[in-house]
Amino acid sequence: MVPSLRERVVEGSEEEILDAAHSIQKGVDAARADDTKNLKVVVLRWITPPGQALQPPLYPDQKRTRGFKHPRTGELLCPVEYDWKDPEIRRQLKEDLLVPSGDSWPILLYADFVYDPDDPWKGLFRSSLLVKAFKHIFTSPSSANEYRNDDKSVPKSGNARIHGMMEVTRASIAYVAMQLRFSLCTANMFSRNDKLTDSGRFYDSIMELLEDEDEQAEVEELLEWWNGQVFPGWSRIAVRKPASENSPLAKIRKARALKKAAEAQAIAAGETTVIPAAPKVYVIDDSDVE
Repeated sequence: MVPSLRERVVEGSEEEILDAAHSIQKGVDAARADDTKNLKVVVLRWITPPGQALQPPLYPDQKRTRGFKHPRTGELLCPVEYDWKDPEIRRQLKEDLLVPSGDSWPILLYADFVYDPDDPWKGLFRSSLLVKAFKHIFTSPSSANEYRNDDKSVPKSGNARIHGMMEVTRASIAYVAMQLRFSLCTANMFSRNDKLTDSGRFYDSIMELLEDEDEQAEVEELLEWWNGQVFPGWSRIAVRKPASENSPLAKIRKARALKKAAEAQAIAAGETTVIPAAPKVYVIDDSDVE
């Protein structure tokens, strides 16, 4: 957090505002770097089948053997429009003869890693891998091991709780998807402008869908599902119904609005109210009276 941020932005000079913006961006970059560094380690545990080992092995401190060079990471990164089981497709992806753009979404975004071309919304952004990555970043690393929390097991700390994040947002889903995809790639340095991973376009394309006015019915259902996965207790507290018309708050606001309207109407009609001056008070000094 930046001390006195509001004062620096609202009341500060141009130099102070730029300094505040620099401090915020510095914090954002540091947080993103931490997320990138941590995910590239834990993701290997998540993608390893229980009781088995990845073949060939992958190492936490190395990324050059990931991506389409490895059968497991390649399978998860493979865009849904391609068939990873096709040897020719695998070869072209591995040799960078076929370079997917950022808006060619990988199968890792789908529940159970299954894509239905006749219903592309089915399971989209609902993979257990994506949920684990979200919890690792926004709640706590330990919560990532639980696919579904109950009210008693919701962590009381973590980035989300500390910063008042009470529900899953569109941008947070896109951010985690971008970080998860990058953790499986061969690239070491994160950059939105990297043309090989095309992370910037990947993030933007997800946001385009999630903010599309025509898709909001599906998006709202998706957000409700996510809140049930990540913040089942908090989301019920954060999302409240507005006050009813008969509540004290609603009646006070209504009375205030009517009073303001009446005053405005009176002023417009020239019926201004003259407030009498306070009466003068004379003080007699008894010492002067004989």
